[in-house]
Amino acid sequence: MSILSLTLLTFLALPTWADPLRRLSEVQQHDRVEFQVGRKDYAQVVTDGVRGLAILHHDAGDRAGAYRVLLLDSQFQERGAFDLYEPGAQVSGYEVVGDELVVVLRDPRASSFAVARVPLDGASEPTVLRLDSPLRKGSFDELVVVDGHAYIDAHKRSDDHLFHIPLDQGGPVSEIALPSATGATVFLQRLAGSWAGDQVDVVTMETKKRRRTLTVHGVTDGQLRSSLLVEPRDGQGNLLTAQRSRLDDGSEVVVGTYAATEKATGAQGLYVARYAEGRLEGASFHSFSDFTGFFEHLSERRQQRLERKKDALEASGEDLRMSVQVLMHDLIEQPERLIAVGEVYYPVYHTTTTTTTSTVNGVTTTTTTTHTVFDGFRTSHAFVAALDRQGELLWENSFPMDYVLSYKLRERISIQPQGDQVVMRYAFGSRVSRRTVVGDEVVGQDQEQAIGASDHDEVKANWDTMTEEWTDDSFLLWGFQRVKDEEEGRTTVFFVSRIDG
Repeated sequence: MSILSLTLLTFLALPTWADPLRRLSEVQQHDRVEFQVGRKDYAQVVTDGVRGLAILHHDAGDRAGAYRVLLLDSQFQERGAFDLYEPGAQVSGYEVVGDELVVVLRDPRASSFAVARVPLDGASEPTVLRLDSPLRKGSFDELVVVDGHAYIDAHKRSDDHLFHIPLDQGGPVSEIALPSATGATVFLQRLAGSWAGDQVDVVTMETKKRRRTLTVHGVTDGQLRSSLLVEPRDGQGNLLTAQRSRLDDGSEVVVGTYAATEKATGAQGLYVARYAEGRLEGASFHSFSDFTGFFEHLSERRQQRLERKKDALEASGEDLRMSVQVLMHDLIEQPERLIAVGEVYYPVYHTTTTTTTSTVNGVTTTTTTTHTVFDGFRTSHAFVAALDRQGELLWENSFPMDYVLSYKLRERISIQPQGDQVVMRYAFGSRVSRRTVVGDEVVGQDQEQAIGASDHDEVKANWDTMTEEWTDDSFLLWGFQRVKDEEEGRTTVFFVSRIDG
């Protein structure tokens, strides 16, 4: 099915969504675009700030293996469309860099991969760089492009690799050796653009007897330029994650999660460490047990039980022990504060049992085998915490997320700071949920709205729905829908729309 069957629709007045349990108002969508797809197609939206967006689409039934890149301006008008032909390849990473969209296409079985550079103005054709793959039967997990240099976080079995590609020179691919601070195996935990314009920050993790040591490396032009060791002092809990930012006064701050004890690997809370010229100036620790609404996703009975336990422990000078997994967002820097956002998740599995019976020489044997199957990552809730420049907590709040399930761990919640007010929003399945907070106070009622669909008679299903802040006063909403019409019957569409902030 072709992405060329694109239609532009505007939502103003919409019929009410019929929910089997209750009736929800529909979220008002503006400047909606949609196109017909197959149920197994790949489609993804990449935002280009206020300038517009790009849609990556792959028709699963296309034997030629083309990925179509559709470029839209801020009014959702088409400004370019291109095909990238890489048979058998999958999108391994993408990033908007300046006036280009960089896309990595890779077949894990092949000995080469492609890096496409798509001009976002739509005026010229993409350039495609094909390179020998340094890794076969492994995964490319993350892509960051800085100052004409691409960095790829790759993984094979239990080994992590960091690859460097000088894009402006056309390659080749080289591996950056990540040094060990303790002699233990080095794992690549985070890859992100740095506060320094031509630098990428690489966070590595080493573990000895479950005690973690984190290092933030600064890499420029494919070379390791600096290393900042982030390790807990004696008596402190295990530091689990780290991300670095530079403040206006030239000092550096590292924000992450920490565990309650030296060997625990589940998060107890949020820490903020301050550095000056590579030296630790001080650190602040904020327990999740004190966060407003952190247990709100639980049943009322369980909340009451935890509160009673917390009060009893505090009376004896102890803290309620926590052990959660947290996906941290990039730190949001504002003139008077830093905003840290995290999503609490846990892996979900189910088991299946198969029984086989065989008879050999008159002897019957029955064998039962149990298989464990990974279902995905379940996100229970998110938190937002405002910090001052010294790392002290100004306020925090949490938002239940209805146990969102994603096979791949990814950020689901969007945060929109507006002065003292912060809007938290996420999409899952057929609904968009929103909470507005001012400090540790929730403003009004949480809003939950259904996702409708233009001129179609009925929406039968929604999946892979996402929302992302786009401009100061709007969000983007996109995903797949199974819709039904009297004339066309049931079809599957991929849609993108703008919703008011």
